[in-house]
Amino acid sequence: MSTDQLAARFEDATNRENATQFLGGQFEPYDVKLRNRIVDEVRGVADELRSRGALSSLVPLLDHANITVRNSAAICCLDVAPERALPVLEAISAGRDKIEAVSASWAIDRWRKEQSTPSSP
Repeated sequence: MSTDQLAARFEDATNRENATQFLGGQFEPYDVKLRNRIVDEVRGVADELRSRGALSSLVPLLDHANITVRNSAAICCLDVAPERALPVLEAISAGRDKIEAVSASWAIDRWRKEQSTPSSP
């Protein structure tokens, strides 16, 4: 797959991940098994883009209308475009979508800890 095709697959998968919240049963807010499979797909696509040095292809998704697409793209873009990704994550973490807010807060905390840890020689 080309980089553009991988970015499109990332967008599609994160849109599907968001949709799982409407597929839950009586006791689950979303279809957990399906969501986990889709999350694995998103990670796989992100890993492939990372291995190609092409995570920046996800930067346009930081303006996406879907919060899950924005959140996932921002997490992946922290190392390549932190000036764009951090404000997106901060806005999501302050928002009302609890699932995405927790994910965004966790990503910000992890990234900041990594930034404050000195590199090994």
